Amino acid sequence: LLNYLILSGVLYYGTKRYRDTENGGYISYGQSLGSMVLIGVFGSILIGFYMFVFYKYIAPDTLEQMKILAEQQYVKLNMPQNQIDMSLQLITPATLVFSVIFGYAIFSALLGLFLSLFIKKQDPSILE
Repeated sequence: LLNYLILSGVLYYGTKRYRDTENGGYISYGQSLGSMVLIGVFGSILIGFYMFVFYKYIAPDTLEQMKILAEQQYVKLNMPQNQIDMSLQLITPATLVFSVIFGYAIFSALLGLFLSLFIKKQDPSILE
């Protein structure tokens, strides 16, 4: 929950700052949404890079613990062993990074749909 609150704050602050400093104080809904998506994708790539380094080099044992916990849950669900083995093969630093990048990018876009309503500020000279 805390990471989503931080993400919301970063998206809001980054886009508002762009609006006020680079865009003359005005931004359309579409520009705001685009800005938030770009900020979200860039942030997700940074988080993904950190996660890859963490799981691959800093604490690879954490990934093994995740696999053990996942296997225990699969056994509780009475999954066949071949499905358990296939699922555990998918738990790698690369797949975790991809899912984090994809997930944060999608969440940033969805959050941007909502937050852009509060950041948009139409230029009055365009309306004339």
